[in-house]
Amino acid sequence: MALPVALALIVGGSVLSAGAAFAAEPGAAATSAPTASATPAATPTSTSPATPTPTPTPKPTAAAKAAAPKAAPTDLKAATVPAADRDGYVRVTGARDITITGTAPIGAKVVVTDSWGEPIKRLTTTATSFSIPLHFADDAGYEQYLSVYATYKGEDLSEYDFDVEFDAEQSATPTITDPTAAVSYEASPFPFSNGEPLAVVQFSGTGTPGSDVYLVAQTSDEESGGDIFTFDFNDSVSVGDDGTWTSDYTVSFGTEKVSAYQVVTNDEGDEITRESELSNTIGLTITVPAGTVVPPTVLEPTYDESSFGSLGFSFSSSDTAAASSAAEPARTQAQKVKARAARAEDPSLSSSSSSRASVLPRAVQALADEADETDSEIEKSLDEIIDELGIPVKGTASAATPGKLAMKVSGTGTPGQHVVLYEERPLTSLYYFEALYPTLFSGEFEPEVLNADSATGAARLSSPRALSGDPASTTPLPVDDGSIVVAADGTWSTTLARTPGNYIMTAFQVEPAATGDAAYSVPSDIRFIHLTGTPFVTSAAVAGAAPAELAFTGSDSGPQALVGFAVLGLGVGLLVVARRRRGSASA
Repeated sequence: MALPVALALIVGGSVLSAGAAFAAEPGAAATSAPTASATPAATPTSTSPATPTPTPTPKPTAAAKAAAPKAAPTDLKAATVPAADRDGYVRVTGARDITITGTAPIGAKVVVTDSWGEPIKRLTTTATSFSIPLHFADDAGYEQYLSVYATYKGEDLSEYDFDVEFDAEQSATPTITDPTAAVSYEASPFPFSNGEPLAVVQFSGTGTPGSDVYLVAQTSDEESGGDIFTFDFNDSVSVGDDGTWTSDYTVSFGTEKVSAYQVVTNDEGDEITRESELSNTIGLTITVPAGTVVPPTVLEPTYDESSFGSLGFSFSSSDTAAASSAAEPARTQAQKVKARAARAEDPSLSSSSSSRASVLPRAVQALADEADETDSEIEKSLDEIIDELGIPVKGTASAATPGKLAMKVSGTGTPGQHVVLYEERPLTSLYYFEALYPTLFSGEFEPEVLNADSATGAARLSSPRALSGDPASTTPLPVDDGSIVVAADGTWSTTLARTPGNYIMTAFQVEPAATGDAAYSVPSDIRFIHLTGTPFVTSAAVAGAAPAELAFTGSDSGPQALVGFAVLGLGVGLLVVARRRRGSASA
């Protein structure tokens, strides 16, 4: 109430009270007896009457409006009790209980899924608000990625995803006992691996019986200010009842610092304990044997970052960032469904990581079950793969090459050495590679164990002279015509003329020899090329003429060749998984 009005009401009230009291004062008693006339009093001097102070009229108060009815929710809203902290985690201490609360239209079908995308609670709302209590067993993973979503009248409502973290003990730190100190080994580049080897070093150590041990490589990330990150490229191994373990570590060229950590997991692969601290570190250096010619690098054409090919169609261990992204936990329901489908296709992906060394046999076996039986079906399958996953290249038409399109190919290599490109139609490439590396395509190839006590590893498919290095090879390497020479700055480029369609491409580097056979590298990684465009056509062009393809010699085992080739082109991109474990500031 405004101050003047308040004062006026107070003053006015006092006046009214006084008037009421005055009016209520009793008068003289009435009498019927006559009375004497009173002597008239002197007439008082007239004075001006006092001007009365008006009482302000209070402003009328507006009638209170009736509260509008609360609108019914039209979408799903969800939260947790306890609530997520500012880092986005729902941290639960004590009993493993949380509650999902929220609002939704009456009749909405609400679903809560666990880390694997499996429904753990369903609810059809009978009111506009709901509450869903959840309890997790002690042997459930201490981290749960919950998704809450709903449908209403056939329409999808919003989705809410929660990272829930329960109390959990940290596993004890394991120990690496062998090797005991830094070690160095030689390994040869592996075919189609972008110059990387396919070899392992065996590590042994001690840990807690029943725990799972992982070997990891520590890498310094200069872009993040020198932070140290660890990457896991290998399957876990279980610690035996005697407290010991042995694991194969898949190597790459260069120097790495290898450590181990252990954790306890349940049958679904969820971590029950927190990962231990890293163990003692063993330096590991892998070098190329002297005199080895390494494969060149193809930079163009290449996959852009948005394409499937950004994962890399090779056995290379160097693309840790891309591989890491493939293994991030599935937090949304869509990611969980996708991961579940991948596990259904390849059960080996149910584990937290996948060994590069064992990718080849697993992929071969998986694809062997579906291999086609005729050349025409094989070619169709390869074309379908390349149509979908090949590098899209828009060729340039030229009157100098009627019927064909120009395509630039460039990369890097060793100055002074030659580059030989192999780019042919899919089926021709398939048979040629099978004849060049029959041991590899047989599906029986195993990685070389660099620190084995005896020669238990497979024969090296090493840098060859004249033949591929595979003892079973039945075909010569592509001819070096000397047309592509690596410049002094380490770059090379050329232009190919091809008819539109699908191609398989790889590259060899060659060290010319004054006498005798030149030394070849193993082939670089495989590129699937989908070449499109409209070439010039002259009146002399023969309609329907098929492009010439490189002849080959070798066994006609089409289905098995398709299996091996699909592994090289696709299997690794699909199956190699690396986990980015943790980051900590370097000392």
